[in-house]
Amino acid sequence: MKMNPILLALLLATPMPVQAFRIITVAHPASGGEAPSCDTVQQMEWGTPTGDADVGRVSITMFIATKFVATGTYTVCAADLMLSAVGSPTQSLTAAIYSHDAAEDDPDAIIVKASSPVDASTISGENQTVKFENISADITDGSTNWVVLTVDSYDASNYVDWEWWSSSPIERAVRDDDGVGTWGSLSTSRAMMYKLYGD
Repeated sequence: MKMNPILLALLLATPMPVQAFRIITVAHPASGGEAPSCDTVQQMEWGTPTGDADVGRVSITMFIATKFVATGTYTVCAADLMLSAVGSPTQSLTAAIYSHDAAEDDPDAIIVKASSPVDASTISGENQTVKFENISADITDGSTNWVVLTVDSYDASNYVDWEWWSSSPIERAVRDDDGVGTWGSLSTSRAMMYKLYGD
C-alpha cells in the first residue's frame, strides 16, 4: 500500500518527543549474592614482642615459617604479621600457608595461593602490623600448618624483622633459602606473631 506523499512529508517534518527514545535500564541482582568478607580473625599468636627473626638479611633467611594447629575449618584469606624495618628495605614480601611435613617437622608445600606482594619500603619503624591479602588456603580443624613469610632477595643492611613472643603452647619456627627440602631450626621456644583471617 502506498502512503500519501503529503502525510509522509508531515510525519518526517514533525519532531519526535524525547521520551520516544528513552533508554530503560533494568538492574539485575548479582548472582550468588555478595562476596564473602575477609575481616574475621580465626586464630592468632599475638602479644608483646620479646624478640625477632631477620627476614632477608642473608640467603638462609629468605623463608621464615612458624607452625600452628588449626582451631577450626576455614579458608585463610588474609594475614597480619608484626614486622619491623631495619635500614631501608625494598624487598617484595609475600605470606602463605603451607601444609605440614610430619616426618621432618617442617613446612611441606604451599596451600593453593600466596598473598599479593607487599613492598617492604612501605614498612617504617618497629612493630608494625602489616596485612597480606588475597591468600587462599583451605585448612581443617586440628590440622598442622605453617605461616610462611618470603622475601625475593636479601640484603645484609636493609631487611625486615618478624617479631615473636613467648606463647603457650610453644610453636616451632624454621628458616630456609628456597622453601624446598629440609629447613633449619630457628626456635622451639617462641612463636612468630600473626593473625589469620578466614571465612
